[in-house]
Amino acid sequence: GPGTIINNGTIDPGSDTSLLRLTGSHAAGLGMYTASAGTLDLYNAMISGVTFGSSGTGRVGAFESNPTLTDVTNIGTLEVSNENSQRIMYINNTLTNDGLIRIVDRDSGSNAHIWSQSDTTISGTGVIELFVEDGSGLNDVQLYPGSATTLTIGADQTIRGSGQIGGQGTIVNNGTIDPSGSQREFSVTSPVVCGPTSSMVFNIGGTNTGEHDAISLTSTITIDGTVTVEFDDGYAPSFGDRWTLIDGGTQSGEFQSLVIIDPPVGQVFRVFTNPDETYLILTCDADLTGDGGIDFFDVSFFLSFYSAQDVRGDLNGDGMFNFFDISTFLKIYGQGCNP
Repeated sequence: GPGTIINNGTIDPGSDTSLLRLTGSHAAGLGMYTASAGTLDLYNAMISGVTFGSSGTGRVGAFESNPTLTDVTNIGTLEVSNENSQRIMYINNTLTNDGLIRIVDRDSGSNAHIWSQSDTTISGTGVIELFVEDGSGLNDVQLYPGSATTLTIGADQTIRGSGQIGGQGTIVNNGTIDPSGSQREFSVTSPVVCGPTSSMVFNIGGTNTGEHDAISLTSTITIDGTVTVEFDDGYAPSFGDRWTLIDGGTQSGEFQSLVIIDPPVGQVFRVFTNPDETYLILTCDADLTGDGGIDFFDVSFFLSFYSAQDVRGDLNGDGMFNFFDISTFLKIYGQGCNP
């Protein structure tokens, strides 16, 4: 109807065979929209200020139409799924996610989106998971900033899985991006600006495409924050191995820290960002350019870092820039690049 429902109780389909659809307008009350069993389909409702939850076998989300959510909170599992055709869950202003949000490809040949209609921040301590079926395109599931909007990911949010991040707007990432899932890849199609609290996580099981997590970029990215690299069980990297973490587009900035296992003595893991590639390499200590060898350019890079008091020029790690750093560089340079 034309009015607004204010829920001060509990809306719950309550049994495995139940399907409850929301239509019309729903505004903030003291109650909960949840599913302990069955399906709560948000359908084409306009929903503002409410809290969603779920438990047991219950499902809450957009399954048969395209709801619009404004200033909502999720403490359960909230899903948008392309089970029979394209599905869009529109979001506005704020979405506090302290649970799991899933954008799911059910192999219907259509797309599933979470789509910001206005500048929107996803905050809270939860996870946004993009799930695409094997053999499907990454664009079958999309975290999509709408036209002229900025979608901000909070510092305690994690985006994981495989799919597309991007649309017509801009993404500001203060949280964690973790490409994983069966395809081990995110396709990033919008400008992304990473903040100092941001992080990226890459798991590596080989040097070939598909053997390690990666981001393919067709737009721009400003890199900041921390990168964490973990190696798959049974995989041992070798000297000179090189892994492309972010490929394509226009890249700038750099990670401020790298979290990774200790390398063999005389070797080092380093991450480098070029205008169209960010890569990890296992190389020798004196290789400051990331080309897998040492030459005059490494000397030049060291002198540049040292003069600028860049942390990369503090080779002995004592927090100071002095003769001992120069001595350390001369020593590791003299050792060559042949572990």
